[in-house]
Amino acid sequence: MIFRELLAPLAIGLFLFLVMLVGNTLYAILDQLIREHWPLSFVGRLLILNIPTALNLAIPVACALAPGLAWSRLTRDSETIALRAAGVSLLRQTVPVMVLGALCGLTSTVLTEKIIPKTWSAQSNVENWLAALPTTTIDKSLTFQVSPITLSWWKTRKYGRTSFEMEDVTVLDRGSDGSSARITVAPKAQYRDSTWILSNAQVHAIDRNGITLWDAQAKRQLLALSADFQSGVMIPSSEQLQNKSRGEITDLLKVATDPNRIRELQAARDSKLVIPLICVGLALCAVPLAIWTRHYGAIATVVTGLCTVALAQFLIFVVQIAAVNAYLPTVLIAPLPGILALVVGLIAIRAAE
Repeated sequence: MIFRELLAPLAIGLFLFLVMLVGNTLYAILDQLIREHWPLSFVGRLLILNIPTALNLAIPVACALAPGLAWSRLTRDSETIALRAAGVSLLRQTVPVMVLGALCGLTSTVLTEKIIPKTWSAQSNVENWLAALPTTTIDKSLTFQVSPITLSWWKTRKYGRTSFEMEDVTVLDRGSDGSSARITVAPKAQYRDSTWILSNAQVHAIDRNGITLWDAQAKRQLLALSADFQSGVMIPSSEQLQNKSRGEITDLLKVATDPNRIRELQAARDSKLVIPLICVGLALCAVPLAIWTRHYGAIATVVTGLCTVALAQFLIFVVQIAAVNAYLPTVLIAPLPGILALVVGLIAIRAAE
C-alpha cells in the first residue's frame, strides 16, 4: 500500500523537474537558435540527449518529495496511525521508502556510468555541428600553428560547414635551413578545402638579423596548409568530468602527473557515487518532515523537501571542496553526505514516533 502511494508523486516529481531542467537548456540556446536558424531536428536531438543528465539531477529531488507527499496524505487520512496501532512502528513503515531510495540510487548509478557518458558525447557532437553552421562570427583573436608557419587573425566568420573567412590575418613563415623568414599581412583571408586564400597581401622577407630584404604585394596569395580549423575556431568548453564514467576518469588518472590534476581527477571519480548513496537518506528525511508539517498541507511538504535537497547539495559541495583542497580523503566524498543524511533521517524518524 505504502509503495503504491510513493509511485505517483515520484513520477510527477521526476516529470516536472525533468521538464524544468530540459526547458532551461532550451532557454539557454533559444536566442542563438532563432538568430542562426538552427534545424529543428537537431535542436530536438540536442534536447533528447540532455534528458539523461537532467534525469540524474531530478532523481534526488524526487526522492525528497515523493515520500513527503505520500506521507503527508497518509498522515492526514490517519492511515499511518492505524498502522502504528496495529503494532507497525514508523521505522518499519519506512521500509518501502528505503527501497524506493535504493532503486533511485541504482538508477542514478546506471545513468552516470552507462548512459550519460554516451549521450553527452553525442550531445557534444550535435552542439559542434550546430556551432559550425554559417553566419556565426567569433570576435576573438585566434592563432593556428604548424611549424615553421604561424597564422594569427582577428574575427572569424563561418559561411559553410568547412569554409571560413578571417580578418586581419598575419602569417609568419620562419623558414628552414637558414632561409629568410617571411611575414605576410592581409586584411582578409579564406580557408577552404585545405587552402588559405589571402586577399591583398603584403609580403616582407626578413633575414636572421631582422633586416628587410624585400617587400612585395599580391592581390591573391595561396597557402596550402591543411588544418583542423573547426577545433581551432570552436570556443572550448569545460572538461565536464561529471559527465564522464569512472572508467574514463580512471584512464585520465593513469597519465596524470601534476599533483593538483591528480587530486581533481580523484575527486571527480569519487563524486560519481554521491547522488546514488544520498538517495536513501533524502527519502528517509522526508517522512518525519511530512509528519511535522502535515497541518500545513502539500505546499509545506514541497518547500521542506526542496530545502532538504538544497542543504544536501550544499553539504556535497563543501565535502568536494574540502577533498579537492586535501582537507579530506577523496574516498569520503561519496559516502560521507549519504551517511550523514541517513543518520539524520533515522534520528528524525525516532523523534517523530
